[in-house]
Amino acid sequence: MCRGTARRAPKAAYARFILGCGAPRHGHSWKNMLKAANARVDRLLATARTRIGEARANGWPLAGIRELFGTMRYRRLKQHADSAYGAYLDLQRNRSARKRRHTSAVEVSRKQQLTRTLAAYVNLHGLRKALVVGCRDAGELDLLERAGVSDVVGIDLISGDRRIRIMDMHRMAFADGTFDLVYASHCLEHAYDLGATLAEMIRVLKHRGILLIEVPVDYQVTAADRHDVRSADNLLALIAAHATLERVYLREDVPRKTPTNPSGTAVARIIAAIGKKRRPTAAAVQEAYG
Repeated sequence: MCRGTARRAPKAAYARFILGCGAPRHGHSWKNMLKAANARVDRLLATARTRIGEARANGWPLAGIRELFGTMRYRRLKQHADSAYGAYLDLQRNRSARKRRHTSAVEVSRKQQLTRTLAAYVNLHGLRKALVVGCRDAGELDLLERAGVSDVVGIDLISGDRRIRIMDMHRMAFADGTFDLVYASHCLEHAYDLGATLAEMIRVLKHRGILLIEVPVDYQVTAADRHDVRSADNLLALIAAHATLERVYLREDVPRKTPTNPSGTAVARIIAAIGKKRRPTAAAVQEAYG
């Protein structure tokens, strides 16, 4: 083997290992190999740009970071819960995550219809700050923002959006009287303690703020869907046990599969302006619910 060949062999092996282009064969020059290597690098870079673009379109890397911090916040939220309450939180969180991955067209239509119903009674452009309880994803937040609300915040046990905070609806971290609107659609039925959840919604609402609650009725109660208030009248009585009602804009029971309720269960719906809060008694809550 000549001296020149001995020098080229390690270079060829190294280039083949790094670039996957192979060493110069008989009759081929290093110049041709470098051209092939450059072409391969260009293809690799183009593929990388495509993958990064797809990842960014899906919210990467912020989505992954947000999920990680969301899990950490959830663990902190859960750390002082007893075993029964911890199991309840896990059940609701897993259910929300599963539902978020499979949002149906009917659910999207229901959210749109409910926002239109709210806008028919309330000037949403006049509301500065709104809270969406149990929002699961950003759908309801986007609808309210497009309808004219300046600042919309959501809470749930999971978060895939910077506007959604990991928080327990039974113990919210907001100050009293923070929001002009509290929007709670299909979440109150999941409450561990119905009275505590209602009390928190009213606590964070401003005086004469707007409370919207929609819940399914006449359905099979389960470990996740824990409460059936049965009618809008019962729901309004529950609210009245925690606050004065300045004005009731809407109180209705809506059958399933109708233009204003495309979902598969009947619903009770309340839109009301909430006045000065008063401390409820257990007897008042029981009487309202019974």
